[in-house]
Amino acid sequence: MRYKTIAAVALLLLMTSAAAAQDKKPDAQLKRIAVNSIDWWNQTADAVVTVEITNPAIAMRVKDVGYHLRLNGAQVAEGKLDREIHLAAASTTDVDLPVTVNLRALPAAVWNIITGGLSLHYEVEAEYALSVLGINTERMKTAFRGDVPVMKALSSLSEKIKEKVVSKP
Repeated sequence: MRYKTIAAVALLLLMTSAAAAQDKKPDAQLKRIAVNSIDWWNQTADAVVTVEITNPAIAMRVKDVGYHLRLNGAQVAEGKLDREIHLAAASTTDVDLPVTVNLRALPAAVWNIITGGLSLHYEVEAEYALSVLGINTERMKTAFRGDVPVMKALSSLSEKIKEKVVSKP
């Protein structure tokens, strides 16, 4: 009887921790993009996107990750990660995500940027299996989107180029 009580209290504590962890969501930041190869025949490029994931909550495992990138409505890249990602509690982890870029979709994306007032709208959709404390695995979907003002980015870039050209060595 005593062991059943201890097990029930432990289970209650685990459930409370899991509920608290749902309020603290991991944050992902783009760290690096590297192009590995370009296949001109199939008009694709294979790249690796390194994402830094900060996990403020309890330890989690993520697997079966699939993702898509759209630029101004045109799907330009997708990928799938076949290995499991271990996100330790209260830690930061770098994850390399393989990505295949559809080079045929880039002209449409650029045209949409030009005709859309030089604004770049991006959308990333991901689907994955999440396991918290090894008790339950849930299939999750998430998406995030944003806008990048292209003219502002270009003017900032031109200022940096001017600084390099004008500055003395």
